[in-house]
Amino acid sequence: MRGVQHKNRAAKQNRFCSALVCPRFEFGAAYRSPGQRTVRSGSMRWLLALAALSSALVPPHRPRPVRTRVYKLPQETVDLKFRAKGLLDDVKRNLEEGAEMPDSAEKLRKAYVTDEHNDIYVAFLEFFMDLKLNYDVSYETDKIGPTTNPLTDIEDEMTREKLPFLYDVAMTMRDGAKPEVQLGIWRLVVDKLIDRTGMSNKEFSVWASRILAEGGSA
Repeated sequence: MRGVQHKNRAAKQNRFCSALVCPRFEFGAAYRSPGQRTVRSGSMRWLLALAALSSALVPPHRPRPVRTRVYKLPQETVDLKFRAKGLLDDVKRNLEEGAEMPDSAEKLRKAYVTDEHNDIYVAFLEFFMDLKLNYDVSYETDKIGPTTNPLTDIEDEMTREKLPFLYDVAMTMRDGAKPEVQLGIWRLVVDKLIDRTGMSNKEFSVWASRILAEGGSA
């Protein structure tokens, strides 16, 4: 008699173990509509007990060190990293055939893994500037490719659209930033915007501000 009981118990346990890994099994089976199979309360207790035992046998999950580090970052840094990765991925995915990412993309990737907010902040701006200055989006394919406009003629329509816009973005990001960040941003403004026009810093600032006041944008 005991042997029969043992076999019945083992068979029941095997059925419940199978249910634990079956994606179609529902813990709410006892509440199904009339006519459908129900799970008796005794069976449910067996199932919960087996689930608890299975959980106890599985080693505790250990998050990857990188993920643990990210979650401990200030929220503003987490958000910045999210935007940086999104931009990198979008640009890479939408490059036209044969086109390459700008060198600043690698700078942004390296800054990204450091988790240093200020480094990512400045690298993000540099990458964004390079995209606006050195690439265009094709009207036919919506793909991103190298531009043919050097943006050096201050009377050129595209130059008047892009340079003041980028100047405004940079000055907005510079406002309230730490001194070292402000310096890094200003260097980008000089190297990538002002120097290509041949104007002095003051002349460029006046020129860009006037166009922005007139409603110029990218």
